[in-house]
Amino acid sequence: KGDICLGNNVCISGKISIAFARRDGNPPKLVMGNSVFVGHDSAFMLARAITIGDFCLLGGGVRIQDNDGHPLDPVLRQQHEKVADEDIAPVVLGRNVWVGARATILKGVTIGDNAVVGTGSIVTKDVPSNTVVAGNPARVIRELGSVESGL
Repeated sequence: KGDICLGNNVCISGKISIAFARRDGNPPKLVMGNSVFVGHDSAFMLARAITIGDFCLLGGGVRIQDNDGHPLDPVLRQQHEKVADEDIAPVVLGRNVWVGARATILKGVTIGDNAVVGTGSIVTKDVPSNTVVAGNPARVIRELGSVESGL
């Protein structure tokens, strides 16, 4: 069980999946701001929180997760233990972020306003505002400068 909070004009194109991994008395929370677009086959796996800012665009097949899904320790995996609390970290996308198709955003990442994540990228660390990142792991490949918009 978990909470889903959607802003105005959220568009979900096709099927998506949301997997909640409740850890304690606080339900995980998926928050999408206003005018967010989520492409077909996108997936969200959360034990604590994923927050997506206003005017974000998520291409098809995007994956966002605030945890690893299983413990790293093989013995704990064999025992079907849950991920430890210290291995869960919220994900935050700022305003007007564009995430290309099939990109993956991992636990603890904050993506700054107006940033662009290239198709197929694996984002493992924070992304500065007004930058383009790409690759595995994603790295800054271009700065967009100060972006002015009427949003």
